[in-house]
Amino acid sequence: MEARVYKSGEEEAIVELLDVVFRGWPKYDLTGDAVDFWCWKYQDSPTPSMVLVIEEEGKLVSSYHSWRQKVWVQGKTWVFESGMDFTVHPEYRRRGLSLKISQLAREIGQKEKIPVNNTVTEQPIILHGHNKNEAVHLFPKKLVNMARINDISEQLRVMPVKNGWIINIGYRTLDILNSAVNMFKPKPNIGKITTRLVTAFPESINDYWNIIKIDLDYSLEISQEYLNWRYCDSRIGGYQVHVAEENGQPVGYVVTRINKKYPEYPIGYIVELSYLPNRTEIGYKLLETALPYLCDVNVVNFLTIENHPDIELLKMFGYHNSRINIHSYYENYIPPDPLEPLNNSHPNKIHLSWGDYDILPVKMPKKSETIS
Repeated sequence: MEARVYKSGEEEAIVELLDVVFRGWPKYDLTGDAVDFWCWKYQDSPTPSMVLVIEEEGKLVSSYHSWRQKVWVQGKTWVFESGMDFTVHPEYRRRGLSLKISQLAREIGQKEKIPVNNTVTEQPIILHGHNKNEAVHLFPKKLVNMARINDISEQLRVMPVKNGWIINIGYRTLDILNSAVNMFKPKPNIGKITTRLVTAFPESINDYWNIIKIDLDYSLEISQEYLNWRYCDSRIGGYQVHVAEENGQPVGYVVTRINKKYPEYPIGYIVELSYLPNRTEIGYKLLETALPYLCDVNVVNFLTIENHPDIELLKMFGYHNSRINIHSYYENYIPPDPLEPLNNSHPNKIHLSWGDYDILPVKMPKKSETIS
């Protein structure tokens, strides 16, 4: 069994394999079908994706998918690989297939001069492999998931944890203290900032990117084409996009979604929040506009990094550090390592969000568990 690049016409077979391995794929509520979603994700992305498979007697038994993403790192645009949807059929595990298909992905990445492969995964097998591999590194900054929980008792009922009664009391106490602090915290002066709900990003979002990138050490490189593919395509549905404007020009945006994969307990997400550097009043206005959409969802999550200014902003809306372990790993295919210098970057120069990873978990891990 040899790993190879997938062939046109194998889309349905790949989706069937994904569905078996992940016990339902994708982990989103969709308006269309899973094959359409797969085509959006891997055939129609602005930067060509890579899909590898292993076949045994006419049956696909393993697959490896990756996005190629343009990433802005300290004044330079790189193309990174983001590994996702890595599968081995349950009946074919422990036969070296994951090693074989990963090696082909590495060889292709090195040949195409891709310096970094980064991964976020919930699969214990892949997580265990990352932790044992000395060539794989954690993202230089610690990831933090901020969460707002309306009813902590309901959350603990749906997703029980050890010593849940302690967490219940602790969360309620933290909520009371945070509310008391917010009573004396002045709201930002919004000025002439306006927001509007859009179904597509305007062309002027390209000018917005050219302004904000000057102050960033790390971010996915955005454009009108990328953002409209990422959040506004009808095949993925479900995202709400609000754009903030000042004097007729975009100064930020926020993307939200309620993942209703399991309708009995939907999970809300602030998928991405972006605004002009050092203009937290724009972020405040965007959140004030967008969050009512999420108010009836018991849990809402927001991903950032430790000590980022957005943390204080989210606290004003009742969010707390969920203290779950979320790790993003990367492998440096070709030296030098472009991410290592980020260890010295100030947190406000790093833009990172759930939108970077195409994963909106419908079951957040327990404190002792990990998303990586």
